[in-house]
Amino acid sequence: MKKFLLPLLFVCVAQVKAQTDVATKLLIADADKNMAVNIIPNPSNGNFIIETNNNQKKSMFFLFDANGKLVLNQFISESKMSIDVSNLREGAYSLNLVSNEGTVTKKLVIAK
Repeated sequence: MKKFLLPLLFVCVAQVKAQTDVATKLLIADADKNMAVNIIPNPSNGNFIIETNNNQKKSMFFLFDANGKLVLNQFISESKMSIDVSNLREGAYSLNLVSNEGTVTKKLVIAK
């Protein structure tokens, strides 16, 4: 009897995971429609501007290196903010902007 229940369990878990993945993708897509984020210039020498149409002051961005290590996090206080990360190495970084409207992820390249 146990041999027959195990495959059924895997099917149920796979279905729940698939539904969760779809819901997550829909939430991210909705956030992208509501929130525009620009990184200027990109590639950057380490000094760049984050522009957002997000009117809410309760926003924060997180900058991760290629290994997923958090290298900077900062509150967003304006719709256009100048950021200095000239101390970071050249490479690709992931910038995540989080607000009440959702999360937007952008790629940032630092090239000196």
